[in-house]
Amino acid sequence: IDALIHYYRAALNKGNEVLKISDEIKMIGQYFFIQQQAYESDFKLEINLSEDIFECYILKHLLQPIVENAIVHGVAALEENGRITIDGFKEGNKVILSISDNGPGMPLEAIEAINSCGKNPEADVSLGGYGLLNVQKRIRLSFGIEYGLCIKSSHNGTSVTLCLPFINDRQALSLLTEFL
Repeated sequence: IDALIHYYRAALNKGNEVLKISDEIKMIGQYFFIQQQAYESDFKLEINLSEDIFECYILKHLLQPIVENAIVHGVAALEENGRITIDGFKEGNKVILSISDNGPGMPLEAIEAINSCGKNPEADVSLGGYGLLNVQKRIRLSFGIEYGLCIKSSHNGTSVTLCLPFINDRQALSLLTEFL
């Protein structure tokens, strides 16, 4: 119950559409704990973020759908030793976040559809779910097609890498929230 309370408090974020990476990671920790209880599993979460991105602002709920997919379509399929890793660092004026799992991988058609989403507005992308596609659209609509998701997958797991602008000051944040 405590995990649910903390998760929803962070998720609602007083109606704000942006939050600091450190807050999004706390929310993911609560979400992951809830999922461990629901699946009665021992899969693990490892977080490796460089300290210089903790105060960076991102759109709310960018990581949760990716972690959810990593659980539902990745590590939940494993009988043991399921692992999800979140890595993050600053590269120039960008933040790179990567969520990886050691599950069975994704179909190539789904990867291609999500990776190309937003590059061709005329394309009608139809997938079984909306999570990753929604994240891709939100990033590209907010920041442009030079940002977004890149998915790589094999039978040994899937890695979803997000490329986002590094936004860490109030002026940039106010411009972003006006845009949203």
